[in-house]
Amino acid sequence: MKRMILLIMVLVLTVVFTGCNRGRDGGGGGGRQTIKLASFIQANPTIHPITGIRTVGAAEIERLMSELTGHNIEIVNVGGGTWIQQLETLVSSGEVDLGIFTNQVMVPRWFEELTPWIERSEVLGNGGLERMWNDYVLYYTRYHTFDIPEAHNQIYGLPFYRMVDSRVAYDALIFEQWGVEPPKDGDSFWDILETARRVHGINPVTGVQNYGLHLVADRTEFMAISFDAWPAIRTGDMDIRNFDTDRFVEPLRTSPELLEYYEWLAQVVEICPPGITTGAGAERWMTMDNNIAINLHPTRFTGVFPFLRAGMTDFTDRFRSIFYPVNSEGQMGFPEFEFMGMSQFSSNKEIAWDVLLTFTTNKTALDLLYQEYFFGNLPTLRDTSGLAYMDRVPGINERMVWLQGAGYRTDDYWWFRTPIAPVIAEMLAQMITPEVARQRTYEEISRWVDNRIRLAQ
Repeated sequence: MKRMILLIMVLVLTVVFTGCNRGRDGGGGGGRQTIKLASFIQANPTIHPITGIRTVGAAEIERLMSELTGHNIEIVNVGGGTWIQQLETLVSSGEVDLGIFTNQVMVPRWFEELTPWIERSEVLGNGGLERMWNDYVLYYTRYHTFDIPEAHNQIYGLPFYRMVDSRVAYDALIFEQWGVEPPKDGDSFWDILETARRVHGINPVTGVQNYGLHLVADRTEFMAISFDAWPAIRTGDMDIRNFDTDRFVEPLRTSPELLEYYEWLAQVVEICPPGITTGAGAERWMTMDNNIAINLHPTRFTGVFPFLRAGMTDFTDRFRSIFYPVNSEGQMGFPEFEFMGMSQFSSNKEIAWDVLLTFTTNKTALDLLYQEYFFGNLPTLRDTSGLAYMDRVPGINERMVWLQGAGYRTDDYWWFRTPIAPVIAEMLAQMITPEVARQRTYEEISRWVDNRIRLAQ
């Protein structure tokens, strides 16, 4: 019934919103046009195997967005592990006009720099950009990485939604069975480790082996932020040749914070299930047969979203979460948003810009997409009033406020993330000691920086 009401609202407001979007920003003229969007949206509807919740497919979103924009919207799916290559091919060949991307360093080669479009826009010009979206997403809306320094501070996409809401997830039932208090907001990673130790072993009620913790190599490096192991960098121009290695690299050789992180990680591995190096061990997570007490991976709480959407309290009361531990500056986590950009090679940019604005700023469109496809993820708008979606997700306002202050802000996180990946893998496999891991981290990061500097000469 809620979905039907929402669809009716969309159709009723079509004329009003279509007129507003085209009237305020030019509309491009030329009658009804076809605009193609490369997106993660799947072609066909899907049914969640447990909740039975149906998620709409591309055809339904195409129809409704076509009504809202007054143009023919076609969605081209780029899902799967090769989405970056698919997106590059579609955009550079001119086959799509718009594309959705996450933290992808090559977007200046694919998408239009939007600052001129923003400045002449009645919606986003004259401070409208800053009024539209919250401060945290605006920080990452502007491009800044070492890869393409000439694109520093430029804008290649408008924010769509927040993909990763870093959370520590836990199974409340396991803690109840053991008679142990679960982790709580404000706990450090050391606190969480000690709590996990108390529920690691043979469950006193079920007789099943419980594992205190679970994590995998992917994104584990971001937990080091909470230990102050990675300093947030500010370079000004993103020219790697000007990178202050004395400040950001040399201290890693003897860093007590980096060593502490690895010492913590070594103890975490002791109470994890086998197979974490390859991402295994959590096959029962988010099922009624779950055997893991605490899941540290920043995206593992997203598995509760279908149950939240379905109102299945058996799952949402059992699988809960707390905020990620923060560092001395109050920051943590992996910053990942979804943006929508306009292809440099589009032959219909005026209309594409119009459609881009509708997808990213029109609350009727966003409400539909959040409720029907991106449920549980965080909006990026500064003002979320009028989004019925906000009333359907418990605690979403608190999550958004928390991320405004706690979200990690740095000009480039690849400088540590890429070189440290093999070190993390060896730590999880218990192949090296914390002391060796610290030394290896210093060496790998030094090599990465030196190579980048050499290539930039």
